[in-house]
Amino acid sequence: DGLEGWTSSGVLGTSVALDPGNTSNPVARLGNPGFACWDGVPIGSGVIQQQFSVPRAAEGKSMHLLFRYRIYTNDRNTGLTGDYDTFDVLINGVLRLRDANQIDFNFCNVAPYDLGWRAADINLGTGGVLLNLSLGVYNRYDRFYNTYVYVDDVRLVEGN
Repeated sequence: DGLEGWTSSGVLGTSVALDPGNTSNPVARLGNPGFACWDGVPIGSGVIQQQFSVPRAAEGKSMHLLFRYRIYTNDRNTGLTGDYDTFDVLINGVLRLRDANQIDFNFCNVAPYDLGWRAADINLGTGGVLLNLSLGVYNRYDRFYNTYVYVDDVRLVEGN
């Protein structure tokens, strides 16, 4: 519903926006669709971060971080490396999820690829710890292709 409780950083910016598929649903947007292709995209990141305590899971269960994300991009990163644009999730500074467009370049004279809503489920183990969560979009290498990401429904659940 907003970014209260989150800290934001990075030259790409973060904001509350409307879900592109459901304009009555507010979501977090990492990056900015307004950056112009062909030398108009800053090199850098748009990151939201939060520190929180993960409760201890019941015997035989584990805690999970769940959320949805939707990547829009003109860039391609076939090897999911840190060389080109990515959406990265770090927990306590450790990369736990990386995603990007692995299809093909989508040049600036057409709309960016919409990779659709994807679900993330990160197993946090038995819990009982303090975590630093970082969700970020990273534009790397060149100033040509823009990437921005919508994030929604970030929550902790107990599961198997």
